Amino acid sequence: MASLGHEVLGVDIDAVKVDLLNSGKGWFHEPDLDPLLADNLAAGRLRFTTDLADAGEFANVHFVGVATPGHEDGAYDLSQLFAAVSSLVPDRIEIVWNPEFLKEGYAVEDTLRPDRIVAGAAAAVTGRGLLGGTAGRIASAAAGALKAST
Repeated sequence: MASLGHEVLGVDIDAVKVDLLNSGKGWFHEPDLDPLLADNLAAGRLRFTTDLADAGEFANVHFVGVATPGHEDGAYDLSQLFAAVSSLVPDRIEIVWNPEFLKEGYAVEDTLRPDRIVAGAAAAVTGRGLLGGTAGRIASAAAGALKAST
Protein backbone atom coordinates (compact mmCIF):
# COMPACT_ATOMS: atom_id res chain seq x y z
CA MET A 1 0.00 0.00 0.00
CA ALA A 2 2.89 2.37 0.73
CA SER A 3 4.23 1.87 -2.79
CA LEU A 4 0.80 2.96 -4.06
CA GLY A 5 1.16 6.26 -2.16
CA HIS A 6 -0.62 5.44 1.10
CA GLU A 7 0.87 6.09 4.53
CA VAL A 8 1.34 2.71 6.22
CA LEU A 9 2.11 1.78 9.80
CA GLY A 10 2.95 -1.90 10.28
CA VAL A 11 2.67 -3.43 13.74
CA ASP A 12 4.08 -6.64 15.18
CA ILE A 13 4.52 -7.93 18.71
CA ASP A 14 8.08 -9.04 17.91
CA ALA A 15 10.46 -6.09 18.46
CA VAL A 16 13.30 -7.85 16.62
CA LYS A 17 11.16 -8.14 13.47
CA VAL A 18 10.02 -4.52 13.81
CA ASP A 19 13.62 -3.28 14.11
CA LEU A 20 14.66 -5.34 11.09
CA LEU A 21 11.73 -4.06 9.02
CA ASN A 22 12.48 -0.47 10.03
CA SER A 23 16.03 -1.03 8.72
CA GLY A 24 14.56 -1.94 5.31
CA LYS A 25 15.09 -5.69 5.58
CA GLY A 26 12.59 -8.54 5.77
CA TRP A 27 13.14 -11.49 8.12
CA PHE A 28 12.26 -13.92 5.32
CA HIS A 29 13.18 -14.12 1.67
CA GLU A 30 10.73 -12.56 -0.73
CA PRO A 31 11.89 -11.27 -4.13
CA ASP A 32 11.82 -7.45 -4.33
CA LEU A 33 10.70 -7.02 -0.71
CA ASP A 34 13.84 -5.38 0.70
CA PRO A 35 14.07 -2.65 -1.99
CA LEU A 36 10.33 -2.02 -1.61
CA LEU A 37 10.73 -1.64 2.16
CA ALA A 38 13.80 0.61 1.83
CA ASP A 39 12.21 2.86 -0.81
CA ASN A 40 9.00 3.40 1.17
CA LEU A 41 10.79 3.90 4.49
CA ALA A 42 13.00 6.53 2.84
CA ALA A 43 9.94 8.23 1.32
CA GLY A 44 8.33 8.45 4.78
CA ARG A 45 5.25 6.46 3.76
CA LEU A 46 6.11 3.37 5.81
CA ARG A 47 7.16 2.63 9.37
CA PHE A 48 6.81 -0.22 11.84
CA THR A 49 6.03 -0.35 15.56
CA THR A 50 5.21 -2.70 18.42
CA ASP A 51 2.74 -0.17 19.85
CA LEU A 52 -0.76 -1.53 19.22
CA ALA A 53 -2.42 1.63 20.55
CA ASP A 54 -0.41 3.75 18.09
CA ALA A 55 -1.43 1.44 15.26
CA GLY A 56 -5.07 1.51 16.36
CA GLU A 57 -5.17 5.30 16.28
CA PHE A 58 -3.18 5.56 13.04
CA ALA A 59 -5.97 4.73 10.59
CA ASN A 60 -9.61 3.84 10.11
CA VAL A 61 -8.79 0.80 7.99
CA HIS A 62 -6.50 -1.97 9.23
CA PHE A 63 -5.19 -4.93 7.27
CA VAL A 64 -4.58 -7.69 9.79
CA GLY A 65 -2.31 -10.57 8.85
CA VAL A 66 -2.14 -13.34 11.44
CA ALA A 67 -2.03 -17.11 11.41
CA THR A 68 -5.41 -18.83 11.06
CA PRO A 69 -4.45 -22.50 11.21
CA GLY A 70 -6.99 -24.99 9.94
CA HIS A 71 -8.42 -27.86 11.92
CA GLU A 72 -9.25 -31.37 10.70
CA ASP A 73 -12.97 -30.50 10.69
CA GLY A 74 -12.37 -27.65 8.21
CA ALA A 75 -12.80 -24.86 10.80
CA TYR A 76 -10.12 -22.23 11.33
CA ASP A 77 -8.57 -21.02 14.57
CA LEU A 78 -9.40 -17.31 14.61
CA SER A 79 -8.08 -16.57 18.12
CA GLN A 80 -5.08 -14.58 16.85
CA LEU A 81 -7.33 -12.55 14.56
CA PHE A 82 -9.77 -11.69 17.36
CA ALA A 83 -6.89 -10.79 19.72
CA ALA A 84 -5.33 -8.48 17.12
CA VAL A 85 -8.60 -6.77 16.23
CA SER A 86 -9.58 -6.19 19.87
CA SER A 87 -6.11 -4.78 20.60
CA LEU A 88 -6.18 -2.42 17.63
CA VAL A 89 -9.69 -1.02 17.63
CA PRO A 90 -11.73 -2.34 20.55
CA ASP A 91 -14.52 0.24 20.33
CA ARG A 92 -14.99 0.74 16.61
CA ILE A 93 -14.76 -2.15 14.23
CA GLU A 94 -16.43 -3.44 11.14
CA ILE A 95 -14.96 -6.73 10.00
CA VAL A 96 -14.31 -7.05 6.29
CA TRP A 97 -12.11 -9.87 5.12
CA ASN A 98 -10.04 -10.62 2.08
CA PRO A 99 -8.64 -14.14 2.02
CA GLU A 100 -5.07 -14.15 0.85
CA PHE A 101 -4.13 -15.73 -2.41
CA LEU A 102 -0.41 -15.20 -1.93
CA LYS A 103 2.17 -17.70 -3.03
CA GLU A 104 5.55 -17.97 -1.32
CA GLY A 105 8.08 -16.07 -3.39
CA TYR A 106 5.32 -14.06 -5.12
CA ALA A 107 3.79 -12.10 -2.23
CA VAL A 108 4.99 -8.69 -3.44
CA GLU A 109 3.77 -9.35 -6.98
CA ASP A 110 0.47 -10.85 -5.80
CA THR A 111 -0.17 -7.91 -3.47
CA LEU A 112 0.62 -5.17 -5.98
CA ARG A 113 -1.01 -6.89 -8.95
CA PRO A 114 -3.59 -9.39 -7.65
CA ASP A 115 -5.33 -11.61 -10.16
CA ARG A 116 -8.48 -11.51 -7.99
CA ILE A 117 -9.91 -9.67 -5.02
CA VAL A 118 -12.42 -11.40 -2.79
CA ALA A 119 -14.00 -9.54 0.11
CA GLY A 120 -16.56 -10.48 2.70
CA ALA A 121 -18.19 -8.65 5.58
CA ALA A 122 -19.88 -9.69 8.81
CA ALA A 123 -22.58 -7.06 8.26
CA ALA A 124 -23.59 -4.90 5.34
CA VAL A 125 -21.28 -1.97 4.78
CA THR A 126 -23.25 1.02 3.55
CA GLY A 127 -20.50 2.73 1.58
CA ARG A 128 -20.75 5.71 3.95
CA GLY A 129 -19.17 4.02 6.95
CA LEU A 130 -15.66 2.90 7.71
CA LEU A 131 -14.62 1.96 4.21
CA GLY A 132 -16.89 3.97 1.97
CA GLY A 133 -16.59 4.36 -1.78
CA THR A 134 -15.63 1.44 -3.98
CA ALA A 135 -14.33 -0.69 -1.10
CA GLY A 136 -17.65 -0.28 0.70
CA ARG A 137 -19.59 -1.29 -2.40
CA ILE A 138 -17.38 -4.35 -2.88
CA ALA A 139 -17.82 -5.35 0.76
CA SER A 140 -21.61 -4.81 0.55
CA ALA A 141 -21.85 -6.96 -2.57
CA ALA A 142 -19.73 -9.67 -0.94
CA ALA A 143 -21.85 -9.55 2.22
CA GLY A 144 -25.02 -9.88 0.14
CA ALA A 145 -23.60 -12.84 -1.76
CA LEU A 146 -22.51 -14.46 1.48
CA LYS A 147 -25.96 -13.99 3.05
CA ALA A 148 -27.68 -15.34 -0.07
CA SER A 149 -25.52 -18.47 -0.04
CA THR A 150 -26.37 -19.40 3.57
